[in-house]
Amino acid sequence: MSPAGDGNIGDSAMLLSFLDRSNGPVKVMMKVPKDGSESSLMTEIRETYGARVTFVSGRAFYRSLPPMRLTSSIRFAREINGAKSFFVHGADTIDGGNVSASLAAWSLCRVASRVGIRCGVLGFSWRENVPQVVARSMSIANKTVPAYLRDEISWQRIRKSGAVNAIPVADMAFSLERETTAPPVVTDWIDDQGLSDKPIVALNVSGLISNYMDQTEEIKEIVERIHALGARVLFVPHVIRDTDDDLAICRKMYGKFAEEDDMLVDELLSPIQVRWIASKAAAVVTGRMHFSILSLSTATPVIALATAGKVEGLFRLFELERLVVPVSEGFGPNVACVLSDLWQKREETCELIKLRLPSVRERSMKNFELL
Repeated sequence: MSPAGDGNIGDSAMLLSFLDRSNGPVKVMMKVPKDGSESSLMTEIRETYGARVTFVSGRAFYRSLPPMRLTSSIRFAREINGAKSFFVHGADTIDGGNVSASLAAWSLCRVASRVGIRCGVLGFSWRENVPQVVARSMSIANKTVPAYLRDEISWQRIRKSGAVNAIPVADMAFSLERETTAPPVVTDWIDDQGLSDKPIVALNVSGLISNYMDQTEEIKEIVERIHALGARVLFVPHVIRDTDDDLAICRKMYGKFAEEDDMLVDELLSPIQVRWIASKAAAVVTGRMHFSILSLSTATPVIALATAGKVEGLFRLFELERLVVPVSEGFGPNVACVLSDLWQKREETCELIKLRLPSVRERSMKNFELL
């Protein structure tokens, strides 16, 4: 069961990592669109993994309200009939951000475990203030369903919430190994910057942050600092969907502040394409955690905006907490200041990331120990 399927590169990265490590037939429960041919993720999975991967719409399971949970549990039991294992990609969907969805996921884990199917909740965060009803549901399920927390801070939090079988790991996306390039229009632009000896800073403007604050002045400050450092800006959306669309706000900020030689990526890329872009950048600034993960995977320094207590634990794995900037009014000048400091320390920061990456990847592989 994956939260992937609705335009979030991070969720897609976790799913692809899982499929890379799995063997045999896999049934993926996710947010399947009405017309599967319109899903770039489903198309990529079919082209890469062929017929061994099939899809089932997971919307009803994730969104079932308590009065409907018995019905969805019966449907779920039919779907997992004959399965040898059941895994939930917890991500940000299982710690109470959406209480109903969190309760549904933990409930389905209990259903699978009761019928003797090996279960695990993989690679997720645990917020500081989890609703008590969700914490209680987790603690009941966790007696038979191990929980794999993607950072030490989340691991400590979930233990305080009553977990007895919690394993500290790293995000599954650190295990992605396949290689690709970006679309030709992007690769051509990157090549042009190389020919003119201009470094690139990949900038993600988060639609999630835009839902609750005006980022205009903050992004203006960041873009001006990037230009002052002699770099070009590549605006990269990480989530493209109705609820928290990055492309809309990236396009708006590009229109306001970009210079002639900057560029906007105006389509949803695959996780592997985003990782390739990060590998070509001198630095990344992002409001999305998985852009940080894909950047760190290539030893590219990244400044992350902290919105929900998730990235702090990630950056602690690399001893780079100084590159985390909390989101509040005035975060733009703070990011600009951190970027200027990072610009002077890029080589040593890259070396530190390279030093820490092997142990982080080893932790990431623990997500798959039950496969």
